[in-house]
Amino acid sequence: MKKTSKYLSPKDIFQSYHRLLTGASAGAIALSILPHQVAIAQDNETYLDQVVVLAQKREQNLRDVPTTVSSFSDSFLAERGIVDTVSLSKITPSFNLNSSISPQFQGITIRGLGTFTTSQGLEPSVTTMVDGVVLSRNAQAFFDFTDVEQIEVLRGPQGTLFGKGSSAGLISIRTKGRGEGFEATLGTQYEPGDTMYQVNGDIGVPLGDRAYLRVAAFTKQADGFINNVFDGRDYNSIDRYGAKVKLFLEPSDAFRLKLTADYIEDDNDCCAVTARQVSNPAVVANLAPVVAGPENDQANFDGNAIFKSESKGIALEAEWDLNDFSLTSITAYREYELLSNSDSDFLPCGTGMDGFAAPCAGVFNTGDRIDQFDTKNFSQELVLKSPTDGPFSYIVGAYFADMELNNVLLQESFIPPLLPRVDVFNTVGVLESRHYSVFTHLAYQVSDRLTAEGGMRVSHEKIEGTFTNRGLNAEPFIFGGTGAFTSTASDTDVGLSGKFSLLYQLTDDTNVFASYARGYKGPGLDMAEGQNRQAVWDATAIVAAEKVDSFELGVKSYLLDGNMNVNATLFWTTAKDFQTAGLNAVGASTTGNAGEARSYGLEMEVDYAPSEDWRFYFSGLFMEPEYTDYTNAPCFSGQTAAQGCTPTGQDVTGNQLTRAPKIKVHGSARYTTELGSSSTRGYAHVSAQWQDDMQVNQASGSGTIIPSYGTVDFRLGVTGEYGDGMDYDIALYLDNALDQSYPTSIFSFLNSGGAEGNGQQVLSRGYERRFGINARFNF
Repeated sequence: MKKTSKYLSPKDIFQSYHRLLTGASAGAIALSILPHQVAIAQDNETYLDQVVVLAQKREQNLRDVPTTVSSFSDSFLAERGIVDTVSLSKITPSFNLNSSISPQFQGITIRGLGTFTTSQGLEPSVTTMVDGVVLSRNAQAFFDFTDVEQIEVLRGPQGTLFGKGSSAGLISIRTKGRGEGFEATLGTQYEPGDTMYQVNGDIGVPLGDRAYLRVAAFTKQADGFINNVFDGRDYNSIDRYGAKVKLFLEPSDAFRLKLTADYIEDDNDCCAVTARQVSNPAVVANLAPVVAGPENDQANFDGNAIFKSESKGIALEAEWDLNDFSLTSITAYREYELLSNSDSDFLPCGTGMDGFAAPCAGVFNTGDRIDQFDTKNFSQELVLKSPTDGPFSYIVGAYFADMELNNVLLQESFIPPLLPRVDVFNTVGVLESRHYSVFTHLAYQVSDRLTAEGGMRVSHEKIEGTFTNRGLNAEPFIFGGTGAFTSTASDTDVGLSGKFSLLYQLTDDTNVFASYARGYKGPGLDMAEGQNRQAVWDATAIVAAEKVDSFELGVKSYLLDGNMNVNATLFWTTAKDFQTAGLNAVGASTTGNAGEARSYGLEMEVDYAPSEDWRFYFSGLFMEPEYTDYTNAPCFSGQTAAQGCTPTGQDVTGNQLTRAPKIKVHGSARYTTELGSSSTRGYAHVSAQWQDDMQVNQASGSGTIIPSYGTVDFRLGVTGEYGDGMDYDIALYLDNALDQSYPTSIFSFLNSGGAEGNGQQVLSRGYERRFGINARFNF
């Protein structure tokens, strides 16, 4: 494979930063001119709310936080149709989703760094946290937003203050708290065509003066949109529901309790993929009448496609006011179970498990792939916060987490008439991990305008795992393995996270900051299906800890009497022993460490409301993400020695990081006007997003590059009040109005016949134009 230069020269780095700084300077000049141009129209009214965040475990104005964070209120999300984790990536360019054939293989990246692997033995580099409780695996992070009050997206290492891991970033979701009296919200959404509807709502009820109960629930149903010509069914449907109960108690003015219990269940006909490019004549013949192509939304397979999951948990948060100090305890227990079944050859070829059709001639026949995993997590955090009325303040805390995970994979295959039906993958993985850490965060106001902050976390990680390959005769025939085996592995590591920053108040409305952060994510265990040989597993089972260094230089401004918020950050991030994965030459997943990965660039956010009627929002990411040391990446299917494949893999040093577009931007405009009375207003909203080319799997060559694409969304609605105590918002929406077809993931085709570029694609519901109506009522 053709590679770019192995390392950037100082001249290259200087020129890249010169381009970034030139662009940033031009933007700053334009923004500085804009306030003067519109100042005449200003009447000193403020149309944007001050943004308050908990990015450092305290309530702070966003401008006073020396790190890059985006904060979105529930109303901001509702106005833009952001209803789940997937759609959140539309308005946060640094935040990118790694979609896959099944939700358990999905992941999140921030600034090009994240964990994407079929092995459940690794924790995410981007942590997702709900009300202070860490979700331990990627699959748990993809859900619909219900009862949400605010979402914060923090970039760069956040392990100093938040949970374990968070070496690349943090998604912090806060749900609604205690109300003052009776409250109720009802939301509905409906789409014709591939029919989709959802209903969600919450009710808050006071229980005397010292107690408050809040109950939230939702249901979502959607037809499938991938047609399987084999049985005529439509796949990738949605059948999901859930509920959350929160009880707030206040035994005294200085002591508060919150008890939370939640449950979510999925039962979907998911996940079918479609052929994007096929050159193997035998595959083309067996796939017929389906024709591969970028806009192909048909499949032809004889197996099953199901996805079932169950997520539930309980948490107790206690907060004491100790004079001017506060002590917070969060105790949580969560369980997550998942079962998925897919036809992994994506062809109408019968095998021992599905058996619905005759074998396909001339191709590698595989049966249903069954994945099961479950995880149980207990966590405990204690945090003591000092008062902030003096020049010096601090936070100290301790965190403990204990997890048990089980993973089962079963798949049969055969090549007629050479090989009988055998177990290609028949494995069981068990992982136990235990984490202890202590942390602190200190802040000192050096002068009226300068504040210095620093913090550190020391973590102790211990993992123990067992991997059992129960296959009998598949490995010697197919992969050169050694048959059934059971092996164990363990590792203990001590890691250091930390942060130091300086925040300077340049003017009354503008702060600048510089920061350095060190991120640490503990070691993991490779339980991917590629581990079919005992000697290989024994040598490579432990995936080393990941260490990240991040530098930021940023500015945060409130302009035009607070009606324009401008945030911009230059960043430079390197990850050593970067935990990564890919598909090897036989289509099996492998997990390991890249020597080093790096990304640097510019992020910008502008939120502008020149009047009560208009609001504009822009966010953008411009970066250079690359592997600076990755000499043992898996070879793609059919890759030869002349193309760079060696017995230890291929050298992709200098190549672009996977799932990391260099440019991604979002912009939106909203206009509101009175309709007959001051209590009724109509609005129109348009938003657009664009991203450039994105490599999905470094090991698969040019065939897994998603071309650049952009989408445009429209909303037309009315909002107002009805009677006493009720307000409403009803809108028609048109998403992907230009009908831009795009995949969310591409992966190499097992039956590619040695040809690079053959692949399957994953399509989301947004791959085609969609329209519908939603309504929201607050009582």
